[in-house]
Amino acid sequence: MIVTVQVTSEDIAHGLSGNCDRCPVALAIRRLLLPGIFVRAGTWFFALHRGSDVSQYNQMLPGQAVDFITAFDSGKTPEPFEFQIDIPARFLRSE
Repeated sequence: MIVTVQVTSEDIAHGLSGNCDRCPVALAIRRLLLPGIFVRAGTWFFALHRGSDVSQYNQMLPGQAVDFITAFDSGKTPEPFEFQIDIPARFLRSE
């Protein structure tokens, strides 16, 4: 399912540089997920998994998210933004 991820100024303020679990992009994606779903946002991809379940979902991040993470990890403070990604419905909160 295609979803819009909104990286807010709060995500940026609470994000940790160089931390795949706590970067602003991961924090923003996490808000869309069911409890118990974990997200890691690397420089080029994000991964979702449930507890110790070894089956993961991995997908490349769009260019603007890659640019944001690169800037954030370089010590810059990028502006809030949004992007779209595909996340299987089994991981998403119902609206």
